[in-house]
Amino acid sequence: MVGRYPDEAAAVMLYGVHLEALGLTQYAHWVYVLRNQHLARAPIGAATARAVSMRILVGPFAWVVAIVLALFSPPLG
Repeated sequence: MVGRYPDEAAAVMLYGVHLEALGLTQYAHWVYVLRNQHLARAPIGAATARAVSMRILVGPFAWVVAIVLALFSPPLG
């Protein structure tokens, strides 16, 4: 949709919502592994858990900002 309607806020926002859902799903999988560490090959330390969590959440945070920006200027979103 974004390729066909790059200047339409709805298309850009739909794309952002899709990416937001993907990022939050990835985070949910990570949290599941953290709570069920027997699924990992090696123990996951607290520092690693924090670092990976922050790295995963950068995307969803950025997409929320992009979705809001798309309300005002779709090319910025």
